[in-house]
Amino acid sequence: MAAAEYRFLKDVRSRFGEKGVFIRRYFSHPNRTLNLHAEMFRRFQHNGRVPCSQMVSPEPQVDSGNGDGLLPKLWLVYLTPNSVGKTLVTFAEPIYHRMQFNRCYEDTKISAIQALVGLKAYQARHNQLPETLKELVPDFLQEIPVDAFNGLPLHYVRDKRLLYSVGDDLVDTGGMVGKERQNRSEPSWTIPFGRNVKNG
Repeated sequence: MAAAEYRFLKDVRSRFGEKGVFIRRYFSHPNRTLNLHAEMFRRFQHNGRVPCSQMVSPEPQVDSGNGDGLLPKLWLVYLTPNSVGKTLVTFAEPIYHRMQFNRCYEDTKISAIQALVGLKAYQARHNQLPETLKELVPDFLQEIPVDAFNGLPLHYVRDKRLLYSVGDDLVDTGGMVGKERQNRSEPSWTIPFGRNVKNG
């Protein structure tokens, strides 16, 4: 981001000469840009230590120029002081968001693998799948696998032989089956065993 801001300053100077000093000072404040980026990184670090449901937006609040400390529509940002730095930070936010989503997805996938191992062991002993994941504790698992997106137990549907997460929208729609289960907005995993279970 610093390199992009430097290129902007160099371009303004070449176009406007010394008359561009005011333009540069108004639209670009390198130190403030670094502070905004540092705040975004601090939020990113915070999000790495909490469940995904408790994550805060990685995009720092920036002054819109009206004193409310909120980010206005992007075109309005162009009219405020340090608009160059604010715009660069705004463009970087989706990258951080995607990294956070990937972390939640991978953590939930680990929970699904733990659940599958516990279910397989339970079936081997009882010749059927359990009614709930609670039955796996403590004989097969130390604790119920957690959905990293909301910090709650992973969803398990015995009749459908399905494990699933609420996904990043935190809305429980019952999981996905078939080709739709590859949709990472609500990750789902089919249990590949226990097809013939007892109903007792």
